[in-house]
Amino acid sequence: MGKYYNKCHSCHTEDNWLQNKFKHNKTRFPLRGKHQETECVSCHAGDQYIKTPRDCYSCHKPNDVHQGRNGKQCQKCHSPYKWKKVSFDHDKKTKFPLRGKHDRISCQACHKQSPQKVKLKTSCISCHANDDRHKGRYGIKCQSCHNSTSWSKHFFNHDKKTKFKLRGKHREAQCADCHKGNLYKTKLKQDCYSCHQIDDKHKQQQGKQCQRCHNENSWRGKVRFDHDVTHFPLIGLHALVPCEECHLTSTYKNTKSDCNSCHSADDTHNQQLGTQCEDCHTPNGWGIWEFDHNKQSEFKINGAHKGLHCHSCHRSEVKRIAHNPRACSACHRNDDPHNGQFGSDCERCHTTKSFHDIKFR
Repeated sequence: MGKYYNKCHSCHTEDNWLQNKFKHNKTRFPLRGKHQETECVSCHAGDQYIKTPRDCYSCHKPNDVHQGRNGKQCQKCHSPYKWKKVSFDHDKKTKFPLRGKHDRISCQACHKQSPQKVKLKTSCISCHANDDRHKGRYGIKCQSCHNSTSWSKHFFNHDKKTKFKLRGKHREAQCADCHKGNLYKTKLKQDCYSCHQIDDKHKQQQGKQCQRCHNENSWRGKVRFDHDVTHFPLIGLHALVPCEECHLTSTYKNTKSDCNSCHSADDTHNQQLGTQCEDCHTPNGWGIWEFDHNKQSEFKINGAHKGLHCHSCHRSEVKRIAHNPRACSACHRNDDPHNGQFGSDCERCHTTKSFHDIKFR
């Protein structure tokens, strides 16, 4: 009993030996939280009540999940009310406030070594270098695009922070689709062709000013090219025809502009009247023709000639409009009952109204 100093009455009474009346809060170690529920022998091993250590680490070393990395002053982070609940205010006591997902991770996720010995850097890249899917191409200022709430979601405002506003399909593009090199060493050009050269099906024959015809909403969408400024204005039914109906290849520039190159299959004359379709027809309708034989040639159509079809006279290919009137015999040799005895100037005796109408005096 010597080690208790013969003062049993300090804790026990005569009424009940097992009843403890010792007031621990009057000592230099008041019992708080979970300590109030702890048995005396849990701290006073071997019934040793003198010089019992009062620091946390002396008793709780086996419970130290940090394995000594965070020092021995447990009370900086923990309290006797709940050992697993951390009371350390990282926002107030450090220069690195915990925001977003940083507030939900364990201490050792960042503090892999003793914070007393190793001072962590506060830059994003110092911890997240392995998470940098850009492989350093976009620099080390991660906070320019990302925040602690979501690493995968970026909030960089390309319209305000650069001279190239993202419109249409450009908004859906990934950063790496355009920025393939180092962001700080490689300055991207802003013209369409520098990025879309591989998409140029015209093979530069239409130049490099893609925006003259295309826009950011759809590369293959409605083309706004003004065809009327070319040497082949679109008039009549041509204005309704899709580009690919005439431009059979994507180069466009090599497309021929003569009618026959496109409409040879529609030529009901089988080229008997030549290939200058525009001499008779207009773009308003293939069936509409306006050739004036009396004005556009030297052979006046009158009399019985008026009801004839073009092919009645033009039986062979017309290579050019004849400006010298043809002799009657050129067409009517087989109709000459005189067998050529009166010559080939039939018009001296006959008129175009009828072969039987004779005017010779």
